[in-house]
Amino acid sequence: IEYGADHTLKVTPTSCDLKKYPFLIEDYAFKVCRIEPENNVHMVLEAFNKVPNKKLVMVGNWSVSEYGKNLKTKYSSVPNIILYDPIYDQRSIDILRSNAAVYVHGHSAGGTNPSLVEAMYLGLPVISYGVSYNRTTTEGKAIYFKTEEDLIDLILTNNPETLKKMGQTMKSIAKRRYVWDLVANKYRTLIKESLTVGKKQHIVPKASYVTPEVLDSLDLGHLKSSKLIFEK
Repeated sequence: IEYGADHTLKVTPTSCDLKKYPFLIEDYAFKVCRIEPENNVHMVLEAFNKVPNKKLVMVGNWSVSEYGKNLKTKYSSVPNIILYDPIYDQRSIDILRSNAAVYVHGHSAGGTNPSLVEAMYLGLPVISYGVSYNRTTTEGKAIYFKTEEDLIDLILTNNPETLKKMGQTMKSIAKRRYVWDLVANKYRTLIKESLTVGKKQHIVPKASYVTPEVLDSLDLGHLKSSKLIFEK
């Protein structure tokens, strides 16, 4: 079951906000995540490091690992990269995210991601790491990268009109799929079903008929197991 995102708000910056975050008047890319290798933080930072005329604002828990500490030390002095420690105030994170020109999503695992669906609900165009989870969440309508070179190319070649149309598409998908009333109804239905079913039978997904090598080549390696979570 997905997450809802309709708690997020588009925030118009005040004069105080602009004083605190002067880059809000510029075009910038935004990313918020746990600072872990699987979120490809290093790849995103290095890509923007090589495109000095494009600004990146990133929020994350830099201090909890050597990986994060090393990245912050390496990139905090890069002029077009702005790094913030975790921000827990909803309005503050909404200001930074809702005024961005594009959302960069580097997660390579984990299923539907809250930060991604929130960015979609705000109508941000999405540049996403191209694994099956992210393609499913965005219904294949975002733009995707797998390497640093891919990301650099996307940063440089996508024009404002293309990004605007993509943002509208992301918003439409989110309003159709990622709202809390719909999510709550899905949980309600699931709970009702769980109270009436005595024992769930083993379900064999169609993916089980595909060889592991083919699944890996399509970034669908997580489907190798034919057993579902409730069967393990």
